[in-house]
Amino acid sequence: MEILSGWTNRRNLGGFLSVIGQFSPEVEAFFRQMKNVQGWKDTSVAFFDDHFYFFLISVLLYPPVIYGLYIWMKDRKPYDLRTELIWWNWFMAAFSFIGTYYLIPILPIGISEAGWWGSVCTRWCFSYNAGSVVGFIFDCSKVLEFVDTLFLVLRKRELIFLHYYHHVVTMLFCWFCNQTCQEFGCHGYYFATMNYLVHFIMYSYFALVAMRIRLPAFCSTFITTIQILQMVFGVAVVVTHYSCDNYDPTTFYLGSLLYLSFFCLFVHFFYNKYFSSSSNRTKSD
Repeated sequence: MEILSGWTNRRNLGGFLSVIGQFSPEVEAFFRQMKNVQGWKDTSVAFFDDHFYFFLISVLLYPPVIYGLYIWMKDRKPYDLRTELIWWNWFMAAFSFIGTYYLIPILPIGISEAGWWGSVCTRWCFSYNAGSVVGFIFDCSKVLEFVDTLFLVLRKRELIFLHYYHHVVTMLFCWFCNQTCQEFGCHGYYFATMNYLVHFIMYSYFALVAMRIRLPAFCSTFITTIQILQMVFGVAVVVTHYSCDNYDPTTFYLGSLLYLSFFCLFVHFFYNKYFSSSSNRTKSD
C-alpha cells in the first residue's frame, strides 16, 4: 500500500523511540521490531508468554482484592483522594489520546486501500510500527485500568457488576487477541482504536467532574451512549471477522459473547440511570 507507507512515514514514533533509546536501547530495539507480523510474534506475543504468570495472577487477584477492600471499607470513612483521582484521569485521558492519535487516522486509508472487509480480514496493520507499539501498550494497559476500581472502593462509591465484569473480561479478551490476531487479520486493531477513542472522551469527562467543573447534563448521557455504540461497532467487527476466508472461531465466539454482554449491560445501565429515574421523578411529582 503506497498511500499507507507514505502516511506512516509522516506519523511515526521514530523520535520518541530514539529518546527511549538514550535510557534503554533494549526497549527501543523491542519496539522497533514491531514492523511486521513476525516482529509482532517476536515481541508482543513473546512478552505476554514470558510474563504469563504476572497477567494471570493480576486477573485472579483482582476480584478477591477488590471484595476484600470493599468489606474492609464498610465501617470506615471514605478516603477523599480527589487530587489523586484528577491526576489519574488526566493521565489516562492523555494516554488514550496518544493511542487515538496514532490509530484512528490510519483506518480510512486502510479501508480505502482494501475495503471494509479487507481492512478487517488482512494483516496490513502490522506493517505500521507506531500502530503496533500503541496496540501492544493498549493490551498491557488493561491491567493498569484495575486502578479505576480501587478509587471507587476506597472512596466508597457504588460498585456495580458492570464495572468489575467489564474490567476482567476486557483484560482477558485483549490478552487472547494479543496472542492470536496476527494470524488472522486486523480485527484487534479496530478493537483497540475504538476503545482508545471512547476512553479519551470518558477519562477527560471524569477528570473534569473530579475537578468539580459544571458540565451540561447531556455529557453523562453522551458518555454512556458512545460506550453502547462501541459495543455495536465491536459486534460489526466480530461478524465481519467471521466472514473472512481465514477466521478464528474462538475469536468470533468470545468476541460475540463479550460485546453482546457489554451491550446488554450498558443498555440496562443507561435505562436505569436516565429513563427509570426520570420516570420515578415524574410519578413523585
